[in-house]
Amino acid sequence: LAGISYLLGLLMSVKAVFMLKECVDYPMRLPLRNAVMSLLAGGALFGLPIILESMHNTINPAHTASTIGSPQLRAVEFKIN
Repeated sequence: LAGISYLLGLLMSVKAVFMLKECVDYPMRLPLRNAVMSLLAGGALFGLPIILESMHNTINPAHTASTIGSPQLRAVEFKIN
């Protein structure tokens, strides 16, 4: 999933750069909105594996390399004078 996401994100971003160049050369032929949306979609696809990994580590921290345990309450003392 990560490799496909990185590849599609890179391809969408390169396509968006070429669309942006065409928008600058021929502004009446292609709206700028299409190039910007393709660039945003490429960035989202490129960042998807990082987001999925952090979500997985947040939900299931037992599989991470450095697991920090949650604090536990051992005893409660009330010293009232």
